[in-house]
Parts: sequence; structure tokens; C-alpha cells
Amino acid sequence: MYDFFNILAGIFFIGTIASIVYIIIKAVKKRFGKKLLLIPLVLFLIYLLICAVMPEKPADPEPEQTVSTTESVTTAAETTEAPTTEQPAVNTETGSSAVKSGTYELSNGMTLFFSDSVRNDTTGNWRITTMADPSAIGDYAVEYYEKLFSNDDEIHAIVNFTLKTTTKITKQGDSLDVTVYEYVSKEEHDAKLLFSGTKLSENAVKLSSDEKSDENTEETPADVSNDAFIKDVESAIDGQLGQGETYKDVTFKDGDLCVSVDFSNADPAPLTMEDLALSRTSSITDAILGLDQYDSLWNTITVDFGDVGKIINKKENMESNGYGRYFPSEKFTLTK
Repeated sequence: MYDFFNILAGIFFIGTIASIVYIIIKAVKKRFGKKLLLIPLVLFLIYLLICAVMPEKPADPEPEQTVSTTESVTTAAETTEAPTTEQPAVNTETGSSAVKSGTYELSNGMTLFFSDSVRNDTTGNWRITTMADPSAIGDYAVEYYEKLFSNDDEIHAIVNFTLKTTTKITKQGDSLDVTVYEYVSKEEHDAKLLFSGTKLSENAVKLSSDEKSDENTEETPADVSNDAFIKDVESAIDGQLGQGETYKDVTFKDGDLCVSVDFSNADPAPLTMEDLALSRTSSITDAILGLDQYDSLWNTITVDFGDVGKIINKKENMESNGYGRYFPSEKFTLTK
């Protein structure tokens, strides 16, 4: 359409010029009567006509810069790094792969959200785990260690939003040091804040050993008397209480082993006395259940906290996993 209008404009312009030339020629002839004078004028007018009609030669377009498909692919291949699969680090001490951030579950169904790094940690050894569970992680410290520790230099912080505590677990020789602190808001996000709350308790948890001594292979009859039972229980539960908590008595009568605990000077904050009683029942009974040579003597194990209440554990409620025997804390009932 654009070319059509250009042609019409050109025809109109040529016609106009031709009319002007004709008028000029006629006027000159009439006035001078000499045709010789018309020749230069006519040539000049024709020249003007040609210049007006002839279109300007368009400038040569700049050559387009094209990139071949082969070049594009080559360039992309050169500038894009090939994807790599990160191989897990190997713990040189145990030969096991480093535990990666993720969600893990213990044998009792406890869900743990684990991170292999902590903000502002300058050592590279700190790990953070968060959870929301009424059970204390200290009761499952050995299983936690086996599942989530990559090497023995690590320091693990376990924040329990239900109990509002932060538990520190480290390896010390053949035991685990389990220290419980009052939870400080947002401490799970900053290594500088971790373990800054009030210290609530500290216990040493013995790691089980698969090594058995070849010495003294000749077994001697075990003393399973009531007195020996009470003495061994007192030794086993030593160190299972926190600051301001004391044992009142250990008694055994009619198949019931009763451990009495005095909480009168205990400060459970930020827990309640009831929450503290549940936690202490787990740690105390776990220690007692390690004395399996006395299983034939008892039917129930009672942990009595005085005015706070008591928890009775029946032998049939006892369970076991790869780390030992225990009473499930979800079955604890505090009665008065």
C-alpha cells in the first residue's frame, strides 16, 4: 500500500512539472520567437525533473551479527559448570558418613529436626536439633548419639519447645555428658545464645559396650537378695537428679520397689513440677532397668515425689530397643 501511494505522488509531481515546462516554453516562444534559446532551458528543467523523481539510494544496511547454533551451544557449554554430585564427608574416626540436615525419628517415635550447622559457630563442631515432644531427649541420649553424631568432637544442642529446655550432649570418654538448660528465646538461631539459660541438671550417661572380657569366664552366683537389690539401685540412680532435688529413701516391699524423691527445694522453671516428675521418672527407671539380674524380685517400680504425686510402672509395660530397656514415658500417669 505504501508503494502505491508513492507511485501516485510521483505521477502527480511529474504532471505538475510538465505543465510548468509547457507554460514556460510557450511563453518564451511567444516573446522571443527563437527556438535556440529553449534548448538550455529545457535541458535544465529536465535535469531538475530527473533529480526530483529519482529516489535516493538507501544506505547499505549494517550486516546483522548472527551467532550460529554451534557457537551458542559451545558458549553455553563453556560458561555453564557441569552439575556435580556432592559426596558425603566421611568421619575418619568412625568411618561413617557425616549426618546431613534433615528430619530423623527415634525408636520411640520422637521426631527430630536436625541441622548440621549453627549460625555464628566458629568451630564447625556445633549441631542444632529442634523438637516438640513431652519426652526428655536425655532419656534417649545413647540412641541420639548413635543416630546423629558424626564424630566425637561435636557439640549438640537439642531444643525442646514443649518442655522449653535446651539440652547439650557431648562425648566424654566412654560416657555422654547430658546437660539441660532453661530455653532462651531464639537461641536455636545463634551459637552465641546457646546454653545461656539457667542450668537445670547435668548427668553422665554410660555408653554401652559390645566388648566382653575373656577373663573370669567362670560365673559366680549373683547375690539377688533384697538388700543387695536396694544397694545396687541406690548406686545406679546416683546422679540422676538435678539441683535442689534429693533422694529420701529407697524401699522394697511385696514386689514393689519405691524410690522417694524430695522436690521441696527444686526450681523446675521453665517446667512445671509435673513435667519435672515425668522427666525424672524416665532417667531413674532407665538406670534401674539396667539391673536385669533382679528382674525376678520386683513387679512394679514406683517413683514417689511426695506432694507432686507418684508414678507406678508395671513390669509388663517395660519395653526394649537396641539401646536398652525402658518404660515408655507416654504411659506415665502421675497420681496423688
